Amino acid sequence: MRKPLTEVGRTTRAWGFRRYGGPDVLQEIPVPMPSAGPGQVLIEVAATSVNPADTYFRAGRFRLLIRLKLPFVPGLDVAGVVAATDSGSGRFSVGDPVFAALPGKTAGGYSRYVAVDESAVARAPSSLSLQEAAAVPLVALTALQGLRDVGGMGAGDRVLVFGAAGGVGTAAVQVAARLGAEVTAATTPDQLGFVRGLGAHEVVNRIRWRESLRGRRFDLVFDASGKLSARALRPLVRREGTAVTVNPGTGNPLIAALSRLLPGAAVRGFLVRPSGGDLVLLRGWIEDGSFRPVIQETLPIQEVARAHRVSEGGGVRGKLVLTIPSTPPATPRGA
Repeated sequence: MRKPLTEVGRTTRAWGFRRYGGPDVLQEIPVPMPSAGPGQVLIEVAATSVNPADTYFRAGRFRLLIRLKLPFVPGLDVAGVVAATDSGSGRFSVGDPVFAALPGKTAGGYSRYVAVDESAVARAPSSLSLQEAAAVPLVALTALQGLRDVGGMGAGDRVLVFGAAGGVGTAAVQVAARLGAEVTAATTPDQLGFVRGLGAHEVVNRIRWRESLRGRRFDLVFDASGKLSARALRPLVRREGTAVTVNPGTGNPLIAALSRLLPGAAVRGFLVRPSGGDLVLLRGWIEDGSFRPVIQETLPIQEVARAHRVSEGGGVRGKLVLTIPSTPPATPRGA
């Protein structure tokens, strides 16, 4: 069993916020050096990414639902190498390249070191750099679990992906195609050719989607943008089909329950769960060339405020990746 890498009273580098606000509240902050507890691995993080949830946490949009302990370190994706493990399973060794999605309530990916439950971790794809691997976990797991588990998608299903050029959307088009669906994708006019190249059978103008899709019915609609209301989603789905949304408001349990009482399609939302097993599946797809991360820009973590501004400005194609510089394992607190 590898011993945890930690010392009492020592800190490591992280980037987060001490109060809610705009991107300028993000700053480098010292945090206690984590250790690998039972069933965990300690990851030395090489890269993380920006997800909309990170900006929501920072702006305080979730403060009534999730009580954060400030200062808070965002970051729901990590890719790096194993620095220590206390799991005893032998699945990982120090130095293994790995990637993982982190729980939303704790996050912590904008940090040089993070302790993660072994069940959420998988070896990184051999065909990707760690910077590229950091763009995969959260969006790919959201797409896979939303389509397969929540939507019950099967081979041959007619699937509509709305918001197909964003982080979750680019993943959803590829996952649906890989699972054998007939994929129609809705995106902005400037992204039509790009999205078609991800494996969509048909691409329509998202700006004029009501006109383009009038009278069409799909087995499954996946709203990767989270911008369609339940009222807009239901007419797009056949009577026994399902609409899945990443918007926790539209897809809340009350609306889902009410939708099941009405004739026609159900509208369901969900929370993605970290899963090393699902990442192993996705790693195989990446290595056989049937899935690839889409990255608009890679920035150093010191430019995290700018990355948040770009994310909030909308129109990001795929993901924004943040690289974290290598430092000594830990520094004395107050040094």
